[in-house]
Amino acid sequence: MLVEYAISGWHILSAMRIGYDAKRAFWNNTGLGNYSRSVISGIATFHPEHQLTLFSPGINYDSELKSLLPKYSINLFDLGNGLIGQAKRVIGFDNGSLDIYHGLSNELPIFNHNSKTKLVVSIHDLLFLRYPEFYPFIDRQIYKFKTLKACEKAHLIIA
Repeated sequence: MLVEYAISGWHILSAMRIGYDAKRAFWNNTGLGNYSRSVISGIATFHPEHQLTLFSPGINYDSELKSLLPKYSINLFDLGNGLIGQAKRVIGFDNGSLDIYHGLSNELPIFNHNSKTKLVVSIHDLLFLRYPEFYPFIDRQIYKFKTLKACEKAHLIIA
């Protein structure tokens, strides 16, 4: 089966190795968490030939994802908490083992410049720009920086 993606002429003839930023999927029970779980669940259910890796600072086994884990080829990568987890997230974790990495919540980790991994980011929350008065100044600056950098690095933006 030939799968074509809107990533500059990239054609895949076999199963893909897809990594997801799953922090919200494991730890957020509302908007961003629901979106993340929906994307992961949809790919796992309708395209089980793909190997999924979920990256998260800590794994919440009580989350709604637990029913998917035994059914499909899903790997978990615990980034850890604290400074070590942040360092892994900032440096990135691509060693050539992923075809696609999808940042599900407006951000991407910093990957090596020679990475062959295609980067996808979902941008779905820009309320901090529309209603800045509801967000502290420093939060707005952080969100703006993360969103801008993710869009600059991404091969594909989902909005």
